[in-house]
Amino acid sequence: MLEFSLLRADETRTGAELLARAFCENAMNRVVSPGSTRSRERSNAAGMRAVLPLARVRGEVLAARAGGALAGVLVALPPGVVSVGRPTLVDALRVFFVQGPAVAGRWSAVAEALQLHRPLAPHAYLATLGVAPERQRAGVGRALLGHWLARVDAQRQRAYLETDSSQNVTWYERFGFAVRAELEVLGVTVHLMERSPRNA
Repeated sequence: MLEFSLLRADETRTGAELLARAFCENAMNRVVSPGSTRSRERSNAAGMRAVLPLARVRGEVLAARAGGALAGVLVALPPGVVSVGRPTLVDALRVFFVQGPAVAGRWSAVAEALQLHRPLAPHAYLATLGVAPERQRAGVGRALLGHWLARVDAQRQRAYLETDSSQNVTWYERFGFAVRAELEVLGVTVHLMERSPRNA
């Protein structure tokens, strides 16, 4: 049975590592960080360790737990908040040291391109949804997304996300999202998806 709650501060490292593993082999990650799987996981985890504390302040970081163990993480921002903000200088330097200038520069370009295409109308932004690889295809992502969308619908908010996976497009469509545009970023097709609120 899954339990949902906000990610605790002491779970930041575990949550970052989960997300790093969840997205390690997706298209954008392979283009941005073309090295080995291990180096890509390390690079992603460093970035997420800097992002998650900021997201906990400016948005919300939801955790799904199975038997007490972290199974999935969802990062979302409320309407009116366009980004998680900038990490501290120390965190930024730590990420730069792990990722290196080329990878860090490409991630910065991706973030800038995506932010330019965010809708102008108020919306809840699903920034990240990742499930531990060993828990994938077991309903964790479906339950975590449904938990978040129930609250989005209760507040009558539109929702928005980006995905670079055509397989994920079909998955998100089951929850009422629809592709409104497609964008090429570093040669990767990114699908921009929106969802109108459903009756709460």
